Amino acid sequence: MDLSKMTKRSILLAILLLAILASPVSAMNWQTETVDNGSSYINLTWDHLTGKYTSLAFDSSGNPAISYQYYNAQNLKFAHYNNSSWEIETVDDVGQVGYYTSLAFDPSGNPTISYLDYRNRTVKFADYNGVNWESETVESSWGAGLYTSLAFDSSGNPSISYYDEYWRNTSLKFAYYNGVSWETETVDNIGDVGKYTSLAFDSSDNPAISYYDFNTSYDLKFAHYNGANWEIETVDSRLNVGMGTSLCYDPSGYPAISYLDVTNKDLKFAHYNGVYWEIEKVDSAAGLNTAGGEYTSLCFDASGNPAISYNDGNNDYLKFAYYNGANWEIETVDSAGAAGEYASLCFDSSGNAGISYYDYTDYRNTYLKFAFCMTGTLPVNSSVPDTWVYVDGINRSVQANTTLYLWPGTYNITVVKQDYETPSIQTVNVTEGANPEIDFIPEPAIPVAGFVANTTLETATQDVSFTDQSTGVISSWLWDFGDGTISTDQNPMHNYTTTGIYNVSLILTNPSGSSTRVQTSYITVVDSPVAGFSSNVTSGVVPLSVGFTDSSINSPDSWLWDFGDGDTSSYQNPNHTYSTVGTYNVSLNASNSLGSNISTRTAYITVSSVSSGSPSSSSSGTRVSVSSSQDPDIVISTDTSIMRVTGGTSIEFDLSDGEGPVLGIGFDAETDEGLVVTKVQVLGGTPADVPIPDGNLYSVMSIDVGAEGIISSDNAENIMIRFKVSREWIDDNNIDMDTICLMHFYEGKWQELPTDFESEDEKILYFTAETPGFSIFSIVADAASEEVSEESVQTEETVSLTSEEGQQEETDTEDTKNTPGFSALAGIVFVSLTLIVLRKNK
Repeated sequence: MDLSKMTKRSILLAILLLAILASPVSAMNWQTETVDNGSSYINLTWDHLTGKYTSLAFDSSGNPAISYQYYNAQNLKFAHYNNSSWEIETVDDVGQVGYYTSLAFDPSGNPTISYLDYRNRTVKFADYNGVNWESETVESSWGAGLYTSLAFDSSGNPSISYYDEYWRNTSLKFAYYNGVSWETETVDNIGDVGKYTSLAFDSSDNPAISYYDFNTSYDLKFAHYNGANWEIETVDSRLNVGMGTSLCYDPSGYPAISYLDVTNKDLKFAHYNGVYWEIEKVDSAAGLNTAGGEYTSLCFDASGNPAISYNDGNNDYLKFAYYNGANWEIETVDSAGAAGEYASLCFDSSGNAGISYYDYTDYRNTYLKFAFCMTGTLPVNSSVPDTWVYVDGINRSVQANTTLYLWPGTYNITVVKQDYETPSIQTVNVTEGANPEIDFIPEPAIPVAGFVANTTLETATQDVSFTDQSTGVISSWLWDFGDGTISTDQNPMHNYTTTGIYNVSLILTNPSGSSTRVQTSYITVVDSPVAGFSSNVTSGVVPLSVGFTDSSINSPDSWLWDFGDGDTSSYQNPNHTYSTVGTYNVSLNASNSLGSNISTRTAYITVSSVSSGSPSSSSSGTRVSVSSSQDPDIVISTDTSIMRVTGGTSIEFDLSDGEGPVLGIGFDAETDEGLVVTKVQVLGGTPADVPIPDGNLYSVMSIDVGAEGIISSDNAENIMIRFKVSREWIDDNNIDMDTICLMHFYEGKWQELPTDFESEDEKILYFTAETPGFSIFSIVADAASEEVSEESVQTEETVSLTSEEGQQEETDTEDTKNTPGFSALAGIVFVSLTLIVLRKNK
């Protein structure tokens, strides 16, 4: 039985159960009141129309304020709640004003209003200076100022979006105060655009505007200033959409827009998710009333969820829609008569909702009204961190140990976390204001044990790594490896010393219980072979005969060789002849009754064509041949690399995996040379026709890049050789590191090459030298300066050449003396030693 599936299924069932049991009570306690009925300044025997074009905002003390129009006199009015009653004053009564008002408080807490001067068809701005209202014209061009929307940037400067109705313009405009005067610009003038504007600033302090494209395409559009210019995009183009737009940014900084679908008479909501706009229907057949019901107002509540106020034109109701984290819920705020036009929604700092709106129940006597609903605060705590809060089965996208803002009503609250038992549900009646906190103590689910090993078939003494793949909350681990040993590590490593087949088990515990996982016959320990081999040669000219020697361990009894040229052998130590030029991989599969193992050596055998031509003493530096024509007894090791050389490219032969001191050879090729094999042979001494170079000798090498002279300064530039020198040799021979250099033998003598030090580590120093071509090379250096007495110079010195791989064994003294040329060589050695001593004395 899979406990992990049971645990996850339990959590899913619990969430579904919460959703089924969810019974949100529509108990939002909306309180409505009349703010202005004109009784203080209108003869009540007359018809009076007041309350159109409302705009709501809360001051820093949480008191509501409303801008609106008294239609009879066409004045701009301002109502402000003073903690006990509404105070009403006239802001502007010059001409026909107060249309399309938009209210905002400046950073100093003073109210400001943008609006239309209908008589002059200009956009105006009024601000309260602490004593009285001051009004100014923002743009005096006739036709500007419809559908104004006011907002402040982070510097405290006001900006206004509006529609220019002049028939030659019919455009969306934007005005901003620069600290001295107003500047205006056209945002969109393609067709008849710019009605129902709504302005907001993003988190980068750039303005954005939602608006309606009228007559051109009947689309909802969104304009955003990117710091240099305006970018315009179509948000919704499904038939006739975009009236009554209201723009707001969510807590994550993404824009959202509420608006009306004129064709279907639906209320819609568009939300940008960071990639594209997501559009959904909020209320079907909400209806339209072109006298003012086409307005919507969008805000985000204290929990970060969107809410919209609007007029249901079918029923003449004021409505309120809010998103509960999973779907939209609709509330009727005012259904007494005909109400809800020009609705403006705002939340105070405590998360309470307010709506200003126009009541036109009596078409001869209309009122400005205000609806208010207080939220309740509910602290939800959990003893386990990072648990998610669910309200009526809906994840509110907040974690516990936080405060929820909920409308008054009855809710089912719980917290959920993966790998924890299904928690209990707490039913809470939330009232307005602060509510008592509720606490949860989730218990972890029983863990589900699981594990894997990096290998299940191994040889004795090989380490096995075990990886815990268990799920759930785990307090302790107990491993039993089946060989009498245990571990309490989460991810242990174990070494089996005896062949056999072993069961492995893992026991987990946490406060809720324990879980055990046993894997039977999981680890098999055998003594299988480990393949290995060598050969008597690794390079030569075609045909090349190679003898291979098996060096496998753990007693293989069968062998399968693959020589890389299509031939194979089952002999233990076969001989094979390569008849084609090329570089070959060689592999050996060694096996016995306990298993098998394959060893592969890449580019192990290099077969070249018979060298043509003779040595040259030209300045191009063609080599003195020391490849196949040299005595194999002086070759210590051979490293090879093959590449295609193409003119106009940089070539780098990588020899860093080799046994010699050369790490790489590079150059800029000028001609096409095809496939070229580079071969570096480390020699136990100089060839017979090459003298020993002066100085302390580290290594002698024969370097070929292709056939003789195929790569030189005649057809390549920047020919570089990278090599290394061991720090042990430097210390043992008291070497002055500044004198280490690469020598090149050409024109019958040794030539010092320009050598640069590259880097070093604990054991190795790295150098680069430039050469005109390839032949015989040596790495030499001088000993560090020190006082040497003549008495310390011995009459007889033994000279031995050293390489990175070791020193050549001394040859038999007597046989050497009988060798032809010994006397001459001894003389050369003596002269060399004398020069070294003299250099030290300097």
